[in-house]
Amino acid sequence: MGDMETKQTNWEDLSISNDFLFGKVMQNPELCKELLQRILPDLKID
Repeated sequence: MGDMETKQTNWEDLSISNDFLFGKVMQNPELCKELLQRILPDLKID
């Protein structure tokens, strides 16, 4: 079996460009809407 290396990152060092964090935000409808509203402030998102 190959060696698996685990990498830990502090939450404070993550940004929305992190795949894991982006995926978690997109799974939550309220957070998803908030993010989209901040990215596109002129668009009314329901």
